[in-house]
Amino acid sequence: MNAWDIVKGFLKPFIPAKALRLKRSVGIVRSLYKKFDPADYVSTQEDMNRMALIRRTYKKIAVLQMSCRNIGGMGLMYQWLCEHRASDTLYLFYREHFDHSKKIPNAFLEEIICRDLVDMEENLPFWLRVLKMCFWKVESLDFGDAYRSGIDISRQFYAGKGAYRYDTDSRQTGHFSFTEQEIREGDIILEKLKIESGGYVCLFARDAAYYNQFYDDQFLDKAKWANELMVRYCDSDIESFQSAAAYLHSSGMRCVRMGEAVSSRGTLAHIVDYTNERRSAFGDVYVFSHAKFFLGDPSGIFVFPLLAKKPMAFTNVSSFFLQGTHRRKAR
Repeated sequence: MNAWDIVKGFLKPFIPAKALRLKRSVGIVRSLYKKFDPADYVSTQEDMNRMALIRRTYKKIAVLQMSCRNIGGMGLMYQWLCEHRASDTLYLFYREHFDHSKKIPNAFLEEIICRDLVDMEENLPFWLRVLKMCFWKVESLDFGDAYRSGIDISRQFYAGKGAYRYDTDSRQTGHFSFTEQEIREGDIILEKLKIESGGYVCLFARDAAYYNQFYDDQFLDKAKWANELMVRYCDSDIESFQSAAAYLHSSGMRCVRMGEAVSSRGTLAHIVDYTNERRSAFGDVYVFSHAKFFLGDPSGIFVFPLLAKKPMAFTNVSSFFLQGTHRRKAR
């Protein structure tokens, strides 16, 4: 820590909160202009009228950095927003990818997010001008907020203030809503899998297949040590769920294997193999949304039953999720 940092730390308690917030707002706008470097923009009269309406309507403008590096970050950010949204705030978002890859973990979840929020990347010059005109209203939300919320949810499933609350009616789909056409298409998927809404359990065993497929060779070579660690850690076997599937089957419940990419293939007793037979981005959301509950490893895929507000039971849970609270370090 240099001398200037020490001076700033000493003076900070004496600076009015409004001044600090204004400083942060200006910094956010500047960083976005620097990040996107928009071309010359000349606003039309229609644009000006729209900007004036936004300025009058919203007390705040929140800019979300939507993590699209993996499904966990993407889903947790959206879930956090669904739970904490304010009616007087306009929510804009832009995508954060790995430098080497622009892959979207689930295209249908992205479509749902675009229905609900403003995708500022569709018209960057316009939205950057809005932020500049209303700079004092601007604040930012990053993945850290959603991540902390997700960890707390994982630790507070059954009791306590702020605990995860699921829908007891399996016909409810939580934060997900579907068009009539999507319902028809989703019901066809369930019919082909020979399962009925509310009459099945989603199972998930995470192995290394997804990790190795999603993160290409460029990334894996740069972090070989992490890759080797993940391969050892993410080595759950779907066959270890066989006894649970047999029990659920005897109780009248079907079991459906979930996951985008898996190592083990083949017929499994009492388990419908959706992953290798019918899997799609839309199907992931729809099948999870109509399940009775989720049973599986704690991986990013749990955001689907989380958003659908389904009961969840985790297997192979590390102590990282068991106790305590993930708090922001003091600044």
